[in-house]
Amino acid sequence: MRSPAARALLTVLGMSIFGCPVAGFAKTRALIGGSNRGLEDEEALRYAERDADSVATTWNELALALPSDSTVLHGPRLSELRAALWELVASSTPEDRVLVFLSGHGDGLGLHLRGEVLPWDALRHAFDALRARRVVVFVDACRSGAILTAKGVLLATPLVLRLQPLGPRGRLLITSSGPDEASYESAELQASPFAHFLNSGLRGAADRDQDGRIYAAELYAYLREHTLAATL
Repeated sequence: MRSPAARALLTVLGMSIFGCPVAGFAKTRALIGGSNRGLEDEEALRYAERDADSVATTWNELALALPSDSTVLHGPRLSELRAALWELVASSTPEDRVLVFLSGHGDGLGLHLRGEVLPWDALRHAFDALRARRVVVFVDACRSGAILTAKGVLLATPLVLRLQPLGPRGRLLITSSGPDEASYESAELQASPFAHFLNSGLRGAADRDQDGRIYAAELYAYLREHTLAATL
C-alpha cells in the first residue's frame, strides 16, 4: 500500500528549492532508492523501484542532479542503503545541495528493505549529519510521517503545513503519509501517486505563479492536493 495525504515539514522559507538547477552550489548530490520487497509477510510492491528510476530521470533531465553525481539503488539491502547514506554524509560539503528520494514499504518503526527495517530515527540521524547547504528529502512509504517526530521535530496535524526556520541551512522533508496513514500504488498511473505527482510537479505543474521557480510551499501544496485527490 502507498497516500491519502501528503504531509510535510517544510524548513525552507521564501527560498526557491528547484528554480535554479546546479548553479549556486558547488555540486548537487542525489541518492535515489526504491525497494519492491519489504518484510517477508508483505506483498511485494509493483512500482517502488520503477518510481526510483522515474525520479532519477526527472532530476537528470531537469539538470537538478547530474547522472555522474546520482546514486540509484534498486531493491537495496539495509547495509547497502546505510552505506550509501553515510557515503553521502562523508562526501557532501557545506556548499553542496543534496537530494534524496526513498520508496518502499514502511511502518511506524521504519523503512522495510528485503526483510529488514531501517529505523526512522536512523534516517533522521543521517539527514541531520549532512553538511550540505540545501537538503531536500522525499520519503514515499506507509507511516513515513513517523520520521517527522524524531529528534524533537514539530509534527503538523493532518493536512496542515508547518513551516520551521532553521537559519541559512535550508532543509525540506516531505513524506507521502502521516505516522498512522497508509500510502498507495496506482495501477492506472503505474506508479505511486506521490512519486507521479512529484515528477509532474517538478516538471512545472507545481509552479502556480508561473515565475519559473518552484518554492517549498508550492511543491507541498501541489503534492498534497493531487496525491489526496488520486487516493481518496
